[in-house]
Amino acid sequence: MANTPGDFRAWAGHWASGVGVVVAGAGEEMRAATITAFVPVSFEPPLIAICLSRSGRMSELLRGVARWSVSALGADDYRLARHFAHPARLTGSAELQRVGIVDAGEGVVALEGASAWLVCARESMLDLGDHSMFVGRVTQYARDPEKAPLIVWRGALRRLGEAAAPASWTALAADDLNADW
Repeated sequence: MANTPGDFRAWAGHWASGVGVVVAGAGEEMRAATITAFVPVSFEPPLIAICLSRSGRMSELLRGVARWSVSALGADDYRLARHFAHPARLTGSAELQRVGIVDAGEGVVALEGASAWLVCARESMLDLGDHSMFVGRVTQYARDPEKAPLIVWRGALRRLGEAAAPASWTALAADDLNADW
């Protein structure tokens, strides 16, 4: 059986991910785009990476700006995720002001009401296949510890379900040490 890009996309859909919105630029050149490819890369120094389609408008914009924000969407923010994923959406600061923005510092805005947001200074960029990876040094951040995240899994926006167990790096259960697998 031959594997196709569509097959790999279907496999990748099994990897649950948080949903956020990256915001960059100023005035009429300000843009926002929904992202699901986000990863903390380093805690010291604090670095994150986001991946975007190389041919997209946001990827083009991020190549020319020094700073941007990432807003993690909350479970009830699915309309924002869908809006900023639509290619025919409006651009510019007026659109974002209608949605609601906050001054995140350093000349950057983030989405008002996000479960968390951070400001990044561009550290590096790398083209990988049909996507570009932008690595940013985190310079500002805030979070609402009570707000649950919006996630995407198998092509659908979802709310986080019940916890199965604590992560091994936060609390180690004795049963995990004695597992017979």
